[in-house]
Amino acid sequence: MRSAREAAEKQAMKKIETTQKMHRRRFLRQVAGGALALGTGELLSSGSAAAASATPFRMFCSTFLAASVLEINQAADGTVTQKPFAQFGMDSQGRVETTAGVVVGTNNNLFVFSPGSDQIFMLDLSTGALKRTLSGPFIRTSHNGAIGPDKLLYTVNAPSLNAAVGTSRPDSIERFDPSTGDHIDTFANTNTNPPVRGPFGLIWGPDGDLYVASVLAYGFNPNDFPFRPDHIQRFDGKTGQFKGFVVRETHLTFTMAWHPSGRLLVPSHFFNEVYMYDVSTGAMLDAFADVPYPIGVAYGPDGSFYAASFSDQQHVNALLANFNDLTGAEGAGSILRFNGVSGGKPAATVISGLPFAGFISFA
Repeated sequence: MRSAREAAEKQAMKKIETTQKMHRRRFLRQVAGGALALGTGELLSSGSAAAASATPFRMFCSTFLAASVLEINQAADGTVTQKPFAQFGMDSQGRVETTAGVVVGTNNNLFVFSPGSDQIFMLDLSTGALKRTLSGPFIRTSHNGAIGPDKLLYTVNAPSLNAAVGTSRPDSIERFDPSTGDHIDTFANTNTNPPVRGPFGLIWGPDGDLYVASVLAYGFNPNDFPFRPDHIQRFDGKTGQFKGFVVRETHLTFTMAWHPSGRLLVPSHFFNEVYMYDVSTGAMLDAFADVPYPIGVAYGPDGSFYAASFSDQQHVNALLANFNDLTGAEGAGSILRFNGVSGGKPAATVISGLPFAGFISFA
């Protein structure tokens, strides 16, 4: 037990030192590259606030433990409103229908991933009405999906994240028809590609390949799981063959986004950061943005970078104190907007007071 704690502490200190270096680098870059807003340390970019307020958008945000999806709208004058879009409950086995990934499909569909109940809900994008519930052997602890270059819906199938290794189909990446919700085939799985372990986040690259972030691929230990390293892999976008590890050490990366420079933005949930990586070398280049407990990240129609902050420390502490009772733990989720190029501190809090904030998607 002692050796495990010492290893975890050593890993934590290493990460803290790296983070401090990234912060110093970012501060120097900001001082050299632009004006700092007095009292905030925020890098101001020319016209960024006006551009953001002039671009209407419609965003969906899952709340994970609150088992719902919220619709967030921004008007041309910058006014932001939010309303319930879909609410779920318990499945037939008494499991909470937690909500994770939200993916806009074709045929006016919105797919909502429920890893806690091994289901994917296909909703009407306009009304939120349930069209179809997807379940079965290819949907086990499925957190997220993405539309590929072939216009198909790619999803993660990760029974290992629910300690179901050997009792069901292997971890895999599956393909579905985004118009009907029908399963098509298996794109890659652990049997043919051993690196497909604990797949969680996935994103298509500008090179046409599929990038997959693993979470808890090497097991769960309550003493050190925030510091236990995972990885991001790259798969051939046409054949599904493993092409190598892009990042060899990540920590609870649930989603990813592409920076305009072609660098990969990778949130680290327990380190409250979004990091930037060079995918050609795997090198961490910067701590791109500060976000409390980041989950969903995406670029919006205004060119800004958006990040979902799951909660703040006070409410996370309440959650950890009694995970079975959400009373006192809800209400601190938020959506933050950043300058899409420079990162740094948030240019604005788009909306706050959400039960929790999970995955985000723009319609």
